[in-house]
Amino acid sequence: ERNYGVSEVEALAIVWGIKKFAHYLTSTPFTVITDHQALQFLRHKNSDLRGRLARWALSLQQHDFKIVYRPGSKNAGPDALSRFPAVSDSMPLVWSIAPSDLRSAQATNPYCLDLRSAALPLGFSDASGVLFFHSRPVLPRLLWNEMFELLHSNVTTGHLGIGRTLQQFSRLFYFPGQNEWVKKKVKECQVCQRVKRSNATLGYINLIHTNPPVHPFDTIAIDSFGPLPPSRLGNKYTDQKSTTYLRSSTYWTFSSTFIRLKILKRQFELQFLSE
Repeated sequence: ERNYGVSEVEALAIVWGIKKFAHYLTSTPFTVITDHQALQFLRHKNSDLRGRLARWALSLQQHDFKIVYRPGSKNAGPDALSRFPAVSDSMPLVWSIAPSDLRSAQATNPYCLDLRSAALPLGFSDASGVLFFHSRPVLPRLLWNEMFELLHSNVTTGHLGIGRTLQQFSRLFYFPGQNEWVKKKVKECQVCQRVKRSNATLGYINLIHTNPPVHPFDTIAIDSFGPLPPSRLGNKYTDQKSTTYLRSSTYWTFSSTFIRLKILKRQFELQFLSE
């Protein structure tokens, strides 16, 4: 499709769209509005179409529709859907909360209202209508998620871990249950779950220990797999034999699960590993 011409790409968009919504459009008259005037030939019976355009036009004959041309200058709505969003080249690197936003959020927060209803506890202060704990403003519940996005999920912060995200929150804000809430939010971050390796310790099963091989062919591992689709000779199973010393494998096919082994005389002990 990358090699399609402009008319073919525009026609493909119509074909794809009609097939996508065929369950709505079947047996229903509809109109296709396009800014590519050449596509009107798809509904002309006398059009000299060849190749894929002819196949597309034939596949659309089952639908009752007409194609209307609208210049691109008057078709800005659909045209905007196929364009990349306009993103500002400049990105703010410093985030801050206006005191007025803090003041209005604290005015409706139950925790802040309870603190102000009596004498402020030790460490709390009220400066210019903003409640502080020591030098840090008390962050109302309304702003928790917004600040988490800025201090953890924002592109300038890079999805910090639990410790560093807690450090950022503890340095800038205070609210009750802050440590537990931040830990829970970081663990629930979907981006961190996808791209970061978990440090959880996995349980291990008891492994079977065998003596290491000393000579070639002194330890042979045997396994079989099947049944498979039968071959021309009627074989349905495959047999794998591996030498643990040389780490080489050989495969045989056979017709039943019965395996006959021919063991030559050896000067050393022979060991087999099998399920």
